[in-house]
Amino acid sequence: MRFQKYALLAGGVFAALLMLSGPVMADESASAEIDKRAQDPNQWPAPGRDNLLTRFSPLKDINTGNVNKLEMIWSQSMNSLRGQEGQPIVIDDVGGKPMMFFVSGCPSMALCNWVQALDLSDPDNPKEVWNYVKQTDRDESAIPRACCDTVNRGLNYAKGKVIMHTLDGFVIALDAQTGKELWVVKHAYPEKGETHTGPAMIADNLVIAGLVVTSSPRGAAWTPTISKPANSSGPVTRPAPTRMSA
Repeated sequence: MRFQKYALLAGGVFAALLMLSGPVMADESASAEIDKRAQDPNQWPAPGRDNLLTRFSPLKDINTGNVNKLEMIWSQSMNSLRGQEGQPIVIDDVGGKPMMFFVSGCPSMALCNWVQALDLSDPDNPKEVWNYVKQTDRDESAIPRACCDTVNRGLNYAKGKVIMHTLDGFVIALDAQTGKELWVVKHAYPEKGETHTGPAMIADNLVIAGLVVTSSPRGAAWTPTISKPANSSGPVTRPAPTRMSA
């Protein structure tokens, strides 16, 4: 699967405390940061664009009158030919650069949930700044255990961090400028029938993640769990799950 950008040619024309990064106020919560960014139509700061998950862009340059004039300008391989259900995140001020972040599905553990960061300073010629895939402690058994293909439903951005998850049950915070791994939490266990297709959610200063239990009597269930403070390296407390039939 490939991610593609189009241009208009019209007559020439789990839970996480998230630390401060960039121009966001230090006392502003991560979810408030998302709300503020969502007011800018040139940003797509969350999996559903905003905290209400509207998935709606207010941009109006492309409309029913000119959509038939779109042509492909560039494409970027996601290193996966399996299902893909996530949306890219677009942030306008990551280290002074407009950036796009996206994550692949899981065709194999070697390419499972590959994250890419593109510099959009020249939107017609984006450049990859970094990429990341977790290299250690992976669990191949997550692939046959996944209930609904090995998709990934997107990642999050807050307080200078990219928050992503893996099919085999890790929630991971990456430095948005460098791709450096900041913290890792294991919260789903494929040997128990658990996988994670996401996305996680940002609420106040928390990252809240769920998991899918493919061994439940009806095939799948969501179990809300809490990951950890994003600025902490301490132990994680996993609360007793509340299970809902899917």
